[in-house]
Amino acid sequence: MAALKYSRQRESIKHFLASTNSHPTADTVYMGVREEFPNISLGTVYRNLTFLVMSGEVLCKACFIRAIPSKVLLWDFTAY
Repeated sequence: MAALKYSRQRESIKHFLASTNSHPTADTVYMGVREEFPNISLGTVYRNLTFLVMSGEVLCKACFIRAIPSKVLLWDFTAY
């Protein structure tokens, strides 16, 4: 996987994830990170979560990432 440049927003997402004992949804991560980055978009959170999961830095307990023909990754969260 190609290396990405450092991102303060990505680091904030990782810090938020490391600071919780729960399994937050992308929306929960978004709301938590917005405290530090008020202009962050939900799309940015999804893209960074996808990158972090695909690179093995974050484990995703109850989600499925599926590729669709346009090569966009979608998150499917299931209740558990």
